[in-house]
Amino acid sequence: MPFRTKELSRFKSRRVAERALAEIVEDGGHAADFRIEEDSSGTCVIVVLERDGGNVAGMLGA
Repeated sequence: MPFRTKELSRFKSRRVAERALAEIVEDGGHAADFRIEEDSSGTCVIVVLERDGGNVAGMLGA
C-alpha cells in the first residue's frame, strides 16, 4: 500500500518502526493487529488493522 500523503510522519528506518511496534506489543497490543510498511526511500509507517485483520484502521509514524 503506498503512502497516501506527504504530510504523514514516518519512521526513519524499519529498525526504528520495529522498536516502536515492540513497545506497543509489550504494552498489551496484539502483533497481528499491526504491520510495518516501507517506502522506497526506506522510511516506514506502522499500519493498524481492524480486529478482523482486513481493513486498515489507521497509521502510526514517528
